Amino acid sequence: MLELLRSLGMPDWLLRCASGEIIPPEFTFDVPCSLSYGLPPAILPVWSNSAGPDYIGVLHHWFGDRETTFVRYHTETKRFTELARTSDQLRIWIVFDFLCNVPDAEEVAEFANSTGLCPEDAVEDFFSEYQEDDDIAQHPAFRTSLPFRFVSVGGEYTGDFPFGAVALRRYCEFEVTDEMAAQSSDLPPWFDSVCKPELFTQLLKSNDLEGAWFCLNSSGWKSSEMKPAIQQLASQANIAELELLSKWLCENVPEDSTY
Repeated sequence: MLELLRSLGMPDWLLRCASGEIIPPEFTFDVPCSLSYGLPPAILPVWSNSAGPDYIGVLHHWFGDRETTFVRYHTETKRFTELARTSDQLRIWIVFDFLCNVPDAEEVAEFANSTGLCPEDAVEDFFSEYQEDDDIAQHPAFRTSLPFRFVSVGGEYTGDFPFGAVALRRYCEFEVTDEMAAQSSDLPPWFDSVCKPELFTQLLKSNDLEGAWFCLNSSGWKSSEMKPAIQQLASQANIAELELLSKWLCENVPEDSTY
């Protein structure tokens, strides 16, 4: 997976977090990241949390013109929440979240220093202007590219998460709220309660690779079914990075997990 993250231009500190070299504060995330909770192939997980369970990682769609972004995937609700649109935003947000919720300030300071955000003795000064979780949206790093997570705080959203009246053909099920799906007059078939492997096969046969990808990133999959499906998609699409993803998923994701 590190090779995939590197191909997407992810910085060294994020690669070191994903590899387990940078250890998060105790009782925050699994070490190493667990792949047993079930996750769709669009998210490259950096951290996992058994309490959710959920994942935080890089969301990348290999088809279409969507920007790469950073999300939390809630396995219970089966929803993506866009936390950051740049790796710098992600680093700032995660350290601030630790600062607000982790009792051991030294562990937070060590993590901040390890990721290159700031020296250990500068963490409190770095966040001195921010008190509540939503306050971090006022940090200069967030002002020109506000993540969807903070849209309710105020500010213009220019990202690629579904917002307002948009065509849902460009999105997977995990990105769209139930309310938005209910209001759509042209809902793509992967939002329906159908057999997803069968729908995937139909889309692949019609050479709708983007549709097949979004179908693969919808609820109703067993990992044992997802693995041969993504192998077929990678082969037909002839995308080297997608073939790497397919190989990594097949080798590392437990057969009995679902999403």
